[in-house]
Amino acid sequence: MMQVETASAVSGRPWLRASGSGERELVARAVAGERRAVAELWRRVAPRVHAIARAMTRNAAEADDAAQVAMVEIWRHLEGFDGSGALAGWIRVIAWRRIARHLARTRRDARREAADTDDVAAPERDPGARVALGALLRDVPGAQREALWLHHGCGWSIEEVAAHTGAPANTVKSRMRLALAALRSRTP
Repeated sequence: MMQVETASAVSGRPWLRASGSGERELVARAVAGERRAVAELWRRVAPRVHAIARAMTRNAAEADDAAQVAMVEIWRHLEGFDGSGALAGWIRVIAWRRIARHLARTRRDARREAADTDDVAAPERDPGARVALGALLRDVPGAQREALWLHHGCGWSIEEVAAHTGAPANTVKSRMRLALAALRSRTP
């Protein structure tokens, strides 16, 4: 059953208001540099972008950084809003894509930094370790191996692994736990 928003609920969340010529006009005035239009657009957009960032990061500090990056992207492309769709949808798509790119880059940089400071020889640097790791992982069942590798080897979050495999997050956690137990039983 579809839930209908009441007028009072929508008025508290301006991004849910219907799109129309008013949004096009507001964006056009903001692009032209009208301060009141910029302030009004910011008031409408910023809370939504921050909510998207918070949902994607689940971390207040990271959400602030991601929202700032997304807002810059939105303002850079504001001229591209033609009003053919809802402003909220246009903003949501730009924010989601930009935040996803920002998070991927941040995580990749963190993994590289951790790899650079790691005292243990990484498998790609030590052919013997790579062969040994490959032999150990071959004995782990496929779904468990995939979950373990995507999370620990690729640095994906539990939610990302779950989305990729189509399994619930708790199933992914169970598979990783079982894979680690299997690996521990095989190592001296």
